[in-house]
Amino acid sequence: MVLLKRKFWVFTQFACALIVVVLVINFLYVSTPTLKLPITQVDLKDWNNYELIREDSLRTGFGEHGKGETLTDANEIEENKKLFAEFGMNVLISDKISVNRSIPEYRHQKCYQKKYPKDLPKVSIIIIFVDEYFSIFKRTLHSLYNRTPHELIEEVILVNDHSTKDFLYEPLRIYVQENFPGIKFNIINLKKRHGLMQARVVGAKAAKSEFLFISEPHCEMTYNWLPPLIEPLLNQEKVVTVPIIDNIEWKELMYFENDKGNKGCRGAFDWDLEYKKLNRFPVAEASELEPFLTPVMTGGIFMIRKTYFFEIGPYDPELVIWGAENIEMSLKINLCGGQLLEVPCSHIAHIYRAFTKARKHESGIDFEGFNRKRVVEVWFDDYKQHVYERHKRRYENIDVGDLTEAKKFRKKLKCKSFDYFLKNVAPDLLVNFPLDQYPFAYGQIQLLDENVCLEILFEGDPNKNYEVILNECSKPPVDTQYLELSWYRDIRLREIDGCLDAYKLSSSSCHLSGGNQHFKYDIKSKQIMNMANKQCIEANLEDLSLKFAKCDESLKQQKWIFNEFVNETAISNWSRFGRSFQGDGVYWN
Repeated sequence: MVLLKRKFWVFTQFACALIVVVLVINFLYVSTPTLKLPITQVDLKDWNNYELIREDSLRTGFGEHGKGETLTDANEIEENKKLFAEFGMNVLISDKISVNRSIPEYRHQKCYQKKYPKDLPKVSIIIIFVDEYFSIFKRTLHSLYNRTPHELIEEVILVNDHSTKDFLYEPLRIYVQENFPGIKFNIINLKKRHGLMQARVVGAKAAKSEFLFISEPHCEMTYNWLPPLIEPLLNQEKVVTVPIIDNIEWKELMYFENDKGNKGCRGAFDWDLEYKKLNRFPVAEASELEPFLTPVMTGGIFMIRKTYFFEIGPYDPELVIWGAENIEMSLKINLCGGQLLEVPCSHIAHIYRAFTKARKHESGIDFEGFNRKRVVEVWFDDYKQHVYERHKRRYENIDVGDLTEAKKFRKKLKCKSFDYFLKNVAPDLLVNFPLDQYPFAYGQIQLLDENVCLEILFEGDPNKNYEVILNECSKPPVDTQYLELSWYRDIRLREIDGCLDAYKLSSSSCHLSGGNQHFKYDIKSKQIMNMANKQCIEANLEDLSLKFAKCDESLKQQKWIFNEFVNETAISNWSRFGRSFQGDGVYWN
């Protein structure tokens, strides 16, 4: 009898232990998206459209396979200059490229081996637009139609945020009706300007599906982009997925990959609140193409459940037009119980404009500065001063209004602190972007008393070297002329990854290692010296060329100004500010 009781006790303990193991495995699957321990057996499917991939590989013509192109006709070049001033990209090149153009395949080859559930839910696709150039918008819609399984599309919702272009009303309706059979389109024409964030809310409210994909009107979808974004949301409600965002540069509309290796990177921001990248944390090779946690999204392209979208706000209703909404939503997700995942096997390409001159708030306010300050006040806690100190003149006169409701909503969501974000979500952010990382100067680098500026002929791929030339100073400054003498003592593009390099006076990816990229600005002589070769940048106005030459304070062609901001205190105390360095230009930590 005692033996039987003992056997029964052993059996009971074993059964309990087994139940605990099952519960732990189930919890790990639900809470850790990179684990592949299925809760239930599901039928899997290879969603790749191999016939389309083969057909695209055979296409030839202007701009095919994502190739960059240029204009040669003098009349077209002149007309394109006028359009460029409005749209911030070379749109006549777009007119010549097929709306169905082929694209390069930048997914990792192992993505072809991945299968996804056969019975995926349908998705409501929401695209916000305002005064978008028609051929650019058409190509976005055709790439969506061509490279998305139609059985996964519930509807495509186009929200027109009060455009001023006639072709974005009736002509757009007719074009959609005639060119995309089998897909339901819902075009919502707003009677007044809502701004990007509130227009998304309008689209989300109209959506019929629980699964929302939000995108922008100047994108090109790639092969099999949608199933990888859906899968992580199937068993978890508080998950947001983003693809790898490849780039289409504005000058030639060339498609190029975002990062070498195509395994993704972690999004972040610096203390200027510009989107930056952090390296992925090391993972096992078997998991390197699984969705991984990322601190910050770019903001315009993501997948989310409708219920979760509205549970987290989704946006502060006082934010206007666009700007900083990506930081606000990323903090809401990561600090308030959700997960933000980048999906390496999903790629979408996006055009980044040279500038956004045409997008101004009707009140004339600095809407991006307003949004940034409002987000910082609500979410950055004691760290907000580190943002303001970088651009005191910009922020000190901005009144962000009443923050009571926004702060109350953060408390309602039971969100963690910004300090938690820095220590647990992005623990390497302060290593890469220190709190005291103030630039020495920024703006266009203009030759003294002349209307010519340094310009980097950046064509899209930060891993390549590009020529640095003199060009007419643009108003407003295009990204390729907007430079800063950074805390790292390099001269870099403020909006793009590119630094001046002493090698043939070119530009290359910023390596933060000094040497050829180590520069110093002398306020009195107005000379820019490279600390590796001890020579100064000199202009030639006859052919608009540049060279390094022996520094000579008497030469006017060596005198430069940063035409927006110069931190005279920091430059006058060069050895005390910025990253530590040695006399030969080599940094030390």
